[in-house]
Amino acid sequence: GGGTPGGGGTSRQELCGEQVVLGLALALEKLCTLVVQPGKLTCFHSCRPPTVSLRVYLARIRQCFGCSIECYALCMVYIDRLMKLRPDIRVSNLSCHRLLICSMVLAAKFHDDIFYSNTFYAKVGG
Repeated sequence: GGGTPGGGGTSRQELCGEQVVLGLALALEKLCTLVVQPGKLTCFHSCRPPTVSLRVYLARIRQCFGCSIECYALCMVYIDRLMKLRPDIRVSNLSCHRLLICSMVLAAKFHDDIFYSNTFYAKVGG
């Protein structure tokens, strides 16, 4: 991205974006630690925890999606609403990556004027 005028640095907006993305990662990581019982398996659950950390996965999403920073806030809102509407769906180390990618795609398609195909998002999500 661009930087501050007159030189190579990181713009204030980029730093803010990094903080929002880190905040989302921290919130999801915390939710994963709160799970006492896994609950019933859903389409969001994988057989084993992904080998890539949530922070690395989110960094990949940020790099590839190119969506607005508001999408990350919307992503957390969508996950929060899902948890309230469907308490049987728990955010855990088996479900957080898939919940994250689905929520981010939904946020990008809802909020941003420019978005990609489902095939592209599937490739980014793994």
